[in-house]
Amino acid sequence: MNMLSDANLKPPVCRALVYKWHKRFREGRESLEGDSGRGRPKLVSSAMIQRVNDVVDEDRRITIGEICDRIHVSYGTIQTILTEKLCMHRICARWIPRLLSADDKSRRVVASREFLRRYNQGDAFLKRIITTDETWLFFYDPESKQQSSQWKRSSSPPPLKAKVVKSAKKNMFIFFMDMEGMILSHAVPQGQTVTAAYYSKVIRRDLMHALRKKRPHIAAEHIIFHQDNAPAHRAESTTLEMDILGFERLIHPPYSPDLAPMDFSVFPALKSELRGHKFDNLDQLRYATRTVLSQKSCDWYRGIYNTWVRRHTKCIEKNGEYFEKV
Repeated sequence: MNMLSDANLKPPVCRALVYKWHKRFREGRESLEGDSGRGRPKLVSSAMIQRVNDVVDEDRRITIGEICDRIHVSYGTIQTILTEKLCMHRICARWIPRLLSADDKSRRVVASREFLRRYNQGDAFLKRIITTDETWLFFYDPESKQQSSQWKRSSSPPPLKAKVVKSAKKNMFIFFMDMEGMILSHAVPQGQTVTAAYYSKVIRRDLMHALRKKRPHIAAEHIIFHQDNAPAHRAESTTLEMDILGFERLIHPPYSPDLAPMDFSVFPALKSELRGHKFDNLDQLRYATRTVLSQKSCDWYRGIYNTWVRRHTKCIEKNGEYFEKV
């Protein structure tokens, strides 16, 4: 039975449209596409484009609505000029640790070249490096919005979560690691400031004890010590302590957390796993910190050092500018 003969069904197009198409194709038309130039023309002159360009150059933060109010043109026209004619798009500023001077960038490049020069002499260079840094760990740091995401069905309501702030209570930790893993995580006593004297004491007492216990095959005179340029790290008494122990010091350029393994890898991973857990006292926080770090494999720590090498290469490619990904 022919489907179009059924009284309950209608043809997909009306009869008048079929006659119209038939007539136009007999006249030589070969496509069903609409004619070019049909519809309301867009009145975008070169003068208008230049005017919008001048307005944006005066204030890069101006909105499309504000431009419309200034030159009395529709929102859609301004948007077309900005995106299609001027090839512009709006982005947020990227946070960086510091606006680097030409001298800062030069120091970063010099340090990266020296690092790669020694690395290319043999893989033993990385195995000799012990890197250290300090950070604050909170007794309660609420989980991020991404961490609390979950699967839901289209018929179920979205999950709700109350906004919670970090606890006021926190504690400073000093970490030391090498390519094989974390050597020492030291919790600074409450009320104690990490001065040069205290930092030197931790290295002389706690770090050396941990090295004898965990890395007995490593002699102190073979250690290359890496740290940032915090006041306690570059103090004269700290430098003297390292010379007495026989440590070789690795150059670290100022204002360069993107070239410090603790900053670009260890601390973000550690704080992410501690986030959402509440600790009642320092012993619980210390235990959780050591547990998280001890569960990381040797391959994870080696991967950080290999990323460190790639970051120095990236620093040279960027002429000392900050970067996020490698």
